[in-house]
Amino acid sequence: MSGKGLFSGIERVVKYLTNVLMALNLILILSSVFFRYVLKNPLVWSEELAKFLLVWTVFLAASTSIKNWDNLTVTFLTEKFSPKTSRIADMVIKTIAFVFIVFLFVLAMKSIPNVWSRERAPALGITMVIPQLGVIVGLSLMILQFIGLFVEIFRTEKTTKRSKL
Repeated sequence: MSGKGLFSGIERVVKYLTNVLMALNLILILSSVFFRYVLKNPLVWSEELAKFLLVWTVFLAASTSIKNWDNLTVTFLTEKFSPKTSRIADMVIKTIAFVFIVFLFVLAMKSIPNVWSRERAPALGITMVIPQLGVIVGLSLMILQFIGLFVEIFRTEKTTKRSKL
């Protein structure tokens, strides 16, 4: 994929945000350990905030994994396929993964009204929508990256067919 365009721009922003969130999480956890064991005055909210930051980080980072298709794959069978069959199998796998992500997105969206005003984080006192939004934003970005992945696959297929003529 080229280094330009909407999907690459999204990836750059998400990578930056993910790095910032990971750094904040590391600082938070180290501070929490320092306060608990050195100062003997624990930060009661730190574990909860670290958990919420981790949710955001994981779901944001997953979208960049999809863009580059950097996920864990088992290629034992697909290596034995012909190139054409291998491409078809790859497309089927990506389509199944896309449908699964869309399904998760729909479930996450359905759960928001249940969480909106009722549930609060015990230590931080914030609405549970904030960590839930990490899931929704991450899944939205995954869907966008899947669309970009499919566009690139079709573009590549089109170019390959033209070059064979």
